[in-house]
Amino acid sequence: MSASCKLRIAWFSPLAKDGETSLSAYATETLLPYLTDRFEIELFHDSFFSHKSYPTYHYLNAFLRDKERPFDLFFYQLEDAPCTKFVRMHLGLMPGVTWFHHFFLSDDGPEPILNSGWQDTVELFSGKRTDWPERGKEYTRPGPQAYREAGLSFASLFSLERDHGEYERLVTHKLLAESDNRQSFFLPLPVSDEIFSCRNQQSTSARNPFRVGYFGSPRIEHRAHKVLQALTEGYEQEVQLHWVVPEQELAIAKERLSEFDLDAVLYPQATPEQWKQLLPEIDCALHPLFSVFGQPGAPLAMSLAAGVPTLVTGFGNTERLVDEVACKIEPGSREVTQIASALRQLMKRPRPLLNQEAQAFAREMYDARVIAAQLGDTFEHLVRGEESYLPQAMNRWRELEQDAAASLQSEVSSFLPSSLWEGEDGKLLQPVFEELGWSAKGGAS
Repeated sequence: MSASCKLRIAWFSPLAKDGETSLSAYATETLLPYLTDRFEIELFHDSFFSHKSYPTYHYLNAFLRDKERPFDLFFYQLEDAPCTKFVRMHLGLMPGVTWFHHFFLSDDGPEPILNSGWQDTVELFSGKRTDWPERGKEYTRPGPQAYREAGLSFASLFSLERDHGEYERLVTHKLLAESDNRQSFFLPLPVSDEIFSCRNQQSTSARNPFRVGYFGSPRIEHRAHKVLQALTEGYEQEVQLHWVVPEQELAIAKERLSEFDLDAVLYPQATPEQWKQLLPEIDCALHPLFSVFGQPGAPLAMSLAAGVPTLVTGFGNTERLVDEVACKIEPGSREVTQIASALRQLMKRPRPLLNQEAQAFAREMYDARVIAAQLGDTFEHLVRGEESYLPQAMNRWRELEQDAAASLQSEVSSFLPSSLWEGEDGKLLQPVFEELGWSAKGGAS
């Protein structure tokens, strides 16, 4: 491959659809405009829809496309959502570079990967063992972290610093062999440029009511019970709640509002696009989350980029934010008091409220042009860098596949008649043999 040729990338991601909240689809839509001139990218997803701007294929066609015109890199995005189950299946067949938006996964994955021998595969690939295990072994996931998916990724990216730390602790230092030099990086979700100026035209006159934007589920993890209770506290100004809530949980949100005798403007599409439209209209943003699963995601980054005064839960990844960037609320008995106190302090300040420190932080951390450049540089480094780690890893993986095919055929040959490999039966089964990497003579091809 010439150094002047564009890298060919198989990009696995769900497509953006109205009303869906996929972090992967959001990142894809935000970054691809900056990457398509630099790389030759084909999109793979699990439906038969096409993208209006990019070549799009069902993920089951990925191997055929690779055979016709080989890809230099398979790129996956993974999150704790049904929309990326196809990613969890395919990366076990062709590992590549995986961008983890969630490293903690709430289920074991789709049925085809349940009880897969991923630990043995990872150990064989990384050199911790040299022989294939006996059949009948039970495989389980040792914890909620994405052990299997991380172990089967040649390189890993993380949109949360906390998750990157977990990967280094559990995968780099425990799961992989010491000689396995695969790399990992922190790469946050991007924010498009127009978000940084979306509130520039906001009126300088004090507005009444004081508008609170809340992005979250009505369930306990997003602290709805604490937020709504805090809004019942007495304020000098009228407070108006603008709540962006998942459509499937709209009825629950209405029940919660009724419990606290509150009114709210509800937006039943919990998407970054919906939050983007709301940002110029609100005086502060609430992004609470108290759970090891999930993340505040792109809406939090967008709030900081827009300079909206922002309240977060002081837990997990958001605990790392400095006080000048966001107000951290301690989960627990003081939560309601702290939320109410923060709102009162904001109401005393002149409008429009603009957190320039948060904007400067967001520009450095989340700027889509910078994130796209960093992702592109990572692709180039892994494929064309001095160590050329990715081509070497892919060659090792193909050798492992051939070894596995030979081992399986040897086992099968011991109890199946020789006629299956020869004569008319062999001709009939030749396509199956080829797919399995077998030859009709009884040896791995």
